[in-house]
Amino acid sequence: MQSKVRHVYSHLAFSFLVLFMVGCGGEESGSIKRDRTEDKRFSFRKDGELAIITPKNDTVVALDIEYAKTDEQRQRGMMFRKEMGDEQGMLFFMDREEVQSFWMKNCYLSLDMIFADKTGTIVSAQTYTEPYSLNSYASEAPAQYVLEVKAGFWDKHNIQPGYKIVYQDR
Repeated sequence: MQSKVRHVYSHLAFSFLVLFMVGCGGEESGSIKRDRTEDKRFSFRKDGELAIITPKNDTVVALDIEYAKTDEQRQRGMMFRKEMGDEQGMLFFMDREEVQSFWMKNCYLSLDMIFADKTGTIVSAQTYTEPYSLNSYASEAPAQYVLEVKAGFWDKHNIQPGYKIVYQDR
């Protein structure tokens, strides 16, 4: 009888241990879930598609884009993003066509910034920007759109001033 009681107690103790571990796992899962929720704020959100085309209307490259249209979206930009796909970018819609200037505060990734005027014609680019830098990266001419992509994109696709950006909503 004592053996059965001891067996029942050890079985109960084991069950409590399993429940405790599952409870801790749930808490840990909650932490992981919370971290993923935090990361989701900084993950890519496809709002549209963009093509870069030559003056002869040949497509150089197409990519998925996230829009930065509001002041808040433009201010946050690519800050805190730890990754970006090779065929992804963020398109900034500026209120006015003028010389645009950006910095890299709180940006983990080196970026290429492609500046286009109100017609979508590319006027200049700043390539291989320095992460975390407070340096000003400015367009060489008035621009109304700024496309941010992974560093090296400009060179990889041999993009030139005079090419155009054409985008459409998703």
